[in-house]
Amino acid sequence: MSTVALSPPLRLVEATQAERAPVNKWLVTLSVSFGTLMGAIDASIVNVALTHIRGSVGATLEEITWISTGFVVATVLVMPLTAFLGRLVGQKRLYMISLVVFLAGSALCGMAWSLWSLVFFRVIQGFGAGALQPTEQAILRQTFPPKEQGMAMALFAMAVMLGPAFGPTLGGILVDNASWPWIFYINIPVGLLGLVMVWRFVHEPEDIRSANALAATEQKKNIDWQGIALLSVGLAALQYFLEEGDKNSWFDSRLITFCLILAGLALAAFVMRELSAKVPAVNLKLFKDPVFASGTLIGSVMFAMLMANLFLLPVFMQELLGFDATQSGVS
Repeated sequence: MSTVALSPPLRLVEATQAERAPVNKWLVTLSVSFGTLMGAIDASIVNVALTHIRGSVGATLEEITWISTGFVVATVLVMPLTAFLGRLVGQKRLYMISLVVFLAGSALCGMAWSLWSLVFFRVIQGFGAGALQPTEQAILRQTFPPKEQGMAMALFAMAVMLGPAFGPTLGGILVDNASWPWIFYINIPVGLLGLVMVWRFVHEPEDIRSANALAATEQKKNIDWQGIALLSVGLAALQYFLEEGDKNSWFDSRLITFCLILAGLALAAFVMRELSAKVPAVNLKLFKDPVFASGTLIGSVMFAMLMANLFLLPVFMQELLGFDATQSGVS
């Protein structure tokens, strides 16, 4: 079975919308938006609480950044593998598993007793959050008819962008009026509601299920462990280089230099592996589409700038300007 045929299962066995069992597309959209919105909020809600968490766990400003970094790294590691995982277990099941992992991570974060326990639990939370956004896109794509795909993606984008918009404000209110663990506990009731709604209202179409079963059979025989390992090592080394480089005078440190070399070699090997693998974990041939490639580039630049500001501004306003958490969140 060809790589191209495996990547978009919708092309393997395609049924018209009329042939599928009827579903309420608006309830499906609402159901899957809960998890996506929480994942987007959690990428920014913690930033306004960092000063309070820092005092609680006795961390330095440099150490406290790993609370946000750990979540982002875990999310980035899982996100490219979502199609691979979705073919193995199905989109609905993957979404529900990811949401359960995210909620478990949220509960553990609220109970963390030290900085590094919190970082570890944030990584667990990030592993759960990483698959939520791509899986919602897949579920919406198989729920809405072709002529409404643009509207479906607009609804998805709205859920993603509401997170950074409201996350800091919500986090500030919770920190000032309760305590920092509640920025994690708040996810639990909302997530449980979303989990029940996904179980009740989201139904994977039979043609999609059949396509995934065909793809998964071939994929299980050729699981791309090398690609997964290279991606994990490359991204982890790159993130460590970017996170710790300025603290260690960049290339004056052998460890930082080693991490950059390791990241470059691992990611280059990953690209070569994915282009030659029979069933790649990440289908890089999608970047041959100029629309997809340019959209990915624009989105990457936009979110890099957005997330940098969402981290730096709350710390600056609280540490230097004397703002409380709510004021920095609203600002």
